[in-house]
Amino acid sequence: MVRGAKGYLAPQWVSNHPIIVKADVYNYGMLLLEIIGGRRNLDMSFGAEDFFYPGSAYKEMTNGSIIKVADRR
Repeated sequence: MVRGAKGYLAPQWVSNHPIIVKADVYNYGMLLLEIIGGRRNLDMSFGAEDFFYPGSAYKEMTNGSIIKVADRR
């Protein structure tokens, strides 16, 4: 049975692969990203490209603008 909050489910749940202990590492990484970035993992108030924060953070980091990922506060 799938357990967890929306946006924190490890990719294994979605891709129907066996769940391993690294799923907890994924969840912890999502929490750290939210703390560093100052925004929620899934935020529907952003546009279609940026509502999934890990995806938009990855895009910024690959473009060389990692500073845009961190919260300005």
